[in-house]
Amino acid sequence: MYLSSMHMVNETTGWGVGEPEDHEDLMGVTPEWSIFHTTDGGGHWKVVKTWDFSLGITPFFLSEATAWIAINHHLIHTSNAGILWEEFALPLAADESAQITHLTFLDVRIGWLIAQIYSSSAPPKSDPLTVLYHTNNGGTSWNQLLRISEQSWDNRWGKEITFLTATTGWMTSGSLLLTTHDGGRTWQPQTLPLPAGVESFSGFGFETPRFFSAQDGIISACRSDFHDSTLNGFVVFVTHDGGQNWQSQPFVLKDYNQVYEKRYQMLLEKKVKEMKEVNNGETTFWFARDLVYRTTPAPQFADMQYGWVGRPSLEMLITRDGGEHWEVLELDALPQGVEQIQFVNSRVGWGLMRNEEVFSTLICQTTDGGKTWTRLIPTTF
Repeated sequence: MYLSSMHMVNETTGWGVGEPEDHEDLMGVTPEWSIFHTTDGGGHWKVVKTWDFSLGITPFFLSEATAWIAINHHLIHTSNAGILWEEFALPLAADESAQITHLTFLDVRIGWLIAQIYSSSAPPKSDPLTVLYHTNNGGTSWNQLLRISEQSWDNRWGKEITFLTATTGWMTSGSLLLTTHDGGRTWQPQTLPLPAGVESFSGFGFETPRFFSAQDGIISACRSDFHDSTLNGFVVFVTHDGGQNWQSQPFVLKDYNQVYEKRYQMLLEKKVKEMKEVNNGETTFWFARDLVYRTTPAPQFADMQYGWVGRPSLEMLITRDGGEHWEVLELDALPQGVEQIQFVNSRVGWGLMRNEEVFSTLICQTTDGGKTWTRLIPTTF
């Protein structure tokens, strides 16, 4: 099996998105997407739903047993860990088609989604409309809250949304942060305090807030700019009054472009030495640069105190006090090839890694905060 992403809800139960079969190379992909479910910490995975690979999917995992999957303008839903699924569709005009790009649910009944609406009667090459939908009956019906064209919104429409209550939510896109207090019908910019040493939020990317109680939440943000004069790094904002006010933690200077270049140079020198030793001084080879790993990511959090940030192949940092201080996570014990890391608390976490022999996924797990890692070979049933 191959997992492109994994979302663990707690120490034992979680969801995965990927393909059910292994492949000998990247070109050997199967024509299927699958949703997986595990109840033993990632050792065994049950395939609970499969689709044609050509259909892009957008998942949202609400709990151990509840998941929503968007496919074009259709939604499917399970509340029993994939045993049974219900299907719903957005209400569209006869000449319209849609692509759901983001969805979020407050509970099993109340949710929102963002969709791009295309009309066959619109002028050729015209931009789609962006529409915000809302349901209060578990997806049985969806109502349009906003229907916005790019021109009329002046390119300020957000890409992701999250809600704390049925009325209070946030929308983000780049350095834009909007808030609503009427369930998403109207939105207003919300100003965050500038961290010390930061002159503006230009170039920042804000994550949607994540709340761990009715009052306590975190917003993560990062800035990645390849201009030499730009200070790249990440920062965390915290609230203890339900998002009415936010306080900035210190901005951490961390340019993963520089970290990558340093790592790249070390690997290059090692490769040159190896080539000279086996090829009588010849060093002709092609060494690819992976631009994906040059961007500085935003922190992720398991609770209000414990968070992590970084690239497993380069450098990882952790915080134990909500982003006020950060320390290097030692990666000596982490197996090579880990591409994603997720923690559910300060002790238990997982890393997704690519099998070197075939195009498949291996999983490593830590139960001591990253000091040691155990390799798991995930199997499906």
